[in-house]
Amino acid sequence: MGSEATKDEEKDGGEPSLEKIFSSPGRLRILLALATNKEMNIMELIRRTGLNHTTVDGHLKVLQGFGLIREKRLGKVRMCSLNDENPRAKALREFFILWSKDG
Repeated sequence: MGSEATKDEEKDGGEPSLEKIFSSPGRLRILLALATNKEMNIMELIRRTGLNHTTVDGHLKVLQGFGLIREKRLGKVRMCSLNDENPRAKALREFFILWSKDG
């Protein structure tokens, strides 16, 4: 079910809409984890979000397609981070940092 929605979102392509980004609790967990950490590997994202590998991988593809995250490989290890060259990704980082602060 979750992977089906991800496939539909990938087909849409183009500019990210707020509905697509914020409609998925899993995608929000991934964005929060990446916003509050400089860079994370896939296994760490899985641990921090409580999602399975397939779900994380699907959400990362959608977010990468929107240009919000970057991925680099170090051998077999995939490292992910928010794409700070994208103004929307920078704004998301600031939003999540501000929102996660107490008060």
